[in-house]
Amino acid sequence: MCQRPCYIAFNFFGNDFYPTKFESENLVSDFSKEALNKINVVTNWENYCELRSRMDAAVKQMFIAPITESEDLKRQLETSQASLKSAIEANEKLIANNKTLLKRNANMKEAEKKELEDFISKGKKEILKEHEAGFKHAVRQAEQFCKIPADFVFDEFVGQDDGSSDDEGMLCK
Repeated sequence: MCQRPCYIAFNFFGNDFYPTKFESENLVSDFSKEALNKINVVTNWENYCELRSRMDAAVKQMFIAPITESEDLKRQLETSQASLKSAIEANEKLIANNKTLLKRNANMKEAEKKELEDFISKGKKEILKEHEAGFKHAVRQAEQFCKIPADFVFDEFVGQDDGSSDDEGMLCK
C-alpha cells in the first residue's frame, strides 16, 4: 500500500514529540490533524491498520530480532569459550610434553657427554696399553738380540745425546 504524503512529511509529528511522550496530546502536528480530518473514516481505518502492521513489523525487527540474535551470540560465545578451554588444555599438554622432551634431551646430552668422556679415557688407556706392550716387545727383542748393560736406565737415556753410538753402549749379539 502506498503511503499518503501526510504520513511521510517531516512535520507529521509535533515539535515536542519524544518517544517517552507517546501519550501526549500534542503527538500530531496541526498540519497532520487537518490532513487526517480531510480523509474519510474508512480510509483512516485502512491507514491506521497499515501503520499498525508496519509498526508491529518495525517493533519485531527492532526488539524481538535482537533478542534472538543475542541468544545466537550467547550460543556462539559458549561454543567459543568451550573451544578456547579445549585449546588451552591441549596447549598445556603440549607444554608439559615439551618440558618432558627438553628434560629428556638434556639428560641424553649429559649421558652422551659422559659416554664420550669414558670412550676417550678408555681409548687413551688402550693406546697407552698398546704402546707399553709394543715397548715391552721391543725391549724383549733388544734383550734377545743385543747386549744391554745391567745398570742401564731408560729414563736417563731418553733424549740425551752423549755422542756414543749403539756400538759402544749396546752391542748386538
